[in-house]
Amino acid sequence: MDKNSPRGRYTRSALILVSHQSLIRKSNSALSLLCRSLRRRRAFDVVWSVNIAASKRLESKLERLGDRGFLRVIVFPYFLHDGFHVRIELPRRIRAFRRLHPRLRIRQCPHLGSHSSLVDAVSDLACQSPAKNF
Repeated sequence: MDKNSPRGRYTRSALILVSHQSLIRKSNSALSLLCRSLRRRRAFDVVWSVNIAASKRLESKLERLGDRGFLRVIVFPYFLHDGFHVRIELPRRIRAFRRLHPRLRIRQCPHLGSHSSLVDAVSDLACQSPAKNF
């Protein structure tokens, strides 16, 4: 992107989706598909996902982005509820990383379950359920 991009003055930015991922690799395909779709929108230079349970995985991705010259990172908690990971663990890990790498601006956005369109998504999916299964 250049200075005429829709985002205005160009700053390399990244999006990291943080979630619980399955030990069954094939089960993670929906998240991989989401990341690919987000990349195609080109709102971020990099879109990655990490498993919150993988020790230091988030920190290594953040460090890699800093080493590559990124200045802005959005951390998206891909969780339906604002439980322990969203309220405590993720903010704690981000704060600790910021202390070591103050140049990298990291922002945690609200978790997936807080978005109002989730009601429509649940309703749409429930209504698509075939009646013959009842």
